[in-house]
Amino acid sequence: MKVLKILGMLCALHGGSALAAATVGAVAPPAAGTALIGAQPLSLADYRGRWVLVDFWASWCGPCKLSLPALEELRQELKSGDDAERFEILAVNLDSNPALGRRFLERHPVSYPVLSDPDGSIAESWALPAMPTSYLIAPDGRVSQVHSGYRDGDQARLRTLLLDSLKDTP
Repeated sequence: MKVLKILGMLCALHGGSALAAATVGAVAPPAAGTALIGAQPLSLADYRGRWVLVDFWASWCGPCKLSLPALEELRQELKSGDDAERFEILAVNLDSNPALGRRFLERHPVSYPVLSDPDGSIAESWALPAMPTSYLIAPDGRVSQVHSGYRDGDQARLRTLLLDSLKDTP
């Protein structure tokens, strides 16, 4: 595992990745483990056939503190309409101490599932370019879009992207 991490870091420095990075058009790497709250098993594969926004975040990430509540608002909007069964958000928390992520969610609760990745192995396989990063996964399991960082105005852009994606698929 240590060799893979070092190799992954070296490849990332040179613009590539030793692992199956999440790039547009590629099949999304696996994302599976236990829920941050409740410890039940969670897997991206469980959502195959739906549009899924996979969002990587951590409690120490400043922009994440803005993005999680905005994504919750967006999810509430989309889940209350005709697209309720066609869309989901799956968050992946990267806090090495899961208690910090749980504490964050106590202050900023979300209704979507949150996967815990305390050792960073999921994030490593996706080759995150920044924090936070969101990946829009198409119903066929391929990466449709990648959105790095979060700033004012991003919620409107993500909303448009999601609505357009949902509109273009039956």
